[in-house]
Formats: sequence, C-alpha cells, structure tokens
Amino acid sequence: MKAIRIFLLILIIIGIGLLCTQKLWVPGLVDQILSYENAHK
Repeated sequence: MKAIRIFLLILIIIGIGLLCTQKLWVPGLVDQILSYENAHK
C-alpha cells in the first residue's frame, strides 16, 4: 500500500513539473507531430 502511494506521489510530481514547463516542450512536440503527419500524406 505504501509503495502505491509513493508511486502515485512521483507521478503527480512529474505531472506538475510537465505542466509548469509546457511552454518549453509543447511547441517542439507539436511541430514534430505535424511534420510526421505531413510526411505521410
């Protein structure tokens, strides 16, 4: 039970970190997805 709580706490911390830094990595990810989609058309 304690291991599950620790695991969930780690996931929450990672999620908050990603939300706080989304301005850094979201535009690059979107550009990569769009270029991948355009390559297959």
